[in-house]
Amino acid sequence: MASSVILVPSLIYLDEEGKARIVGTRFKVDQIARWTNSGQSANQIMDDHPGLALEQIYSALAYYFGNRGAIDRQIALEDEEYARLRDTATSSFADRMRSEGHLT
Repeated sequence: MASSVILVPSLIYLDEEGKARIVGTRFKVDQIARWTNSGQSANQIMDDHPGLALEQIYSALAYYFGNRGAIDRQIALEDEEYARLRDTATSSFADRMRSEGHLT
């Protein structure tokens, strides 16, 4: 019995900023990693984001686990930048959100 081989093209590419993204979508690998690290399964991610196919999610996870240190550092830097921007926001909207307890 002859076996057949199905070639799978890469579903991940690096954008102009060097961030890994899923081809044909707006999703970054670090987003998939965040959701997975928060306890979501691949099937839950697919259910929550119907534009993603299971093979895209698993491809992103394979890329993440192969490059975990670098992507975890990228996530940490983005979290720090978000916190810095949140803490220094000075718009009337930000002030209202703080007064309502939405920003700390």
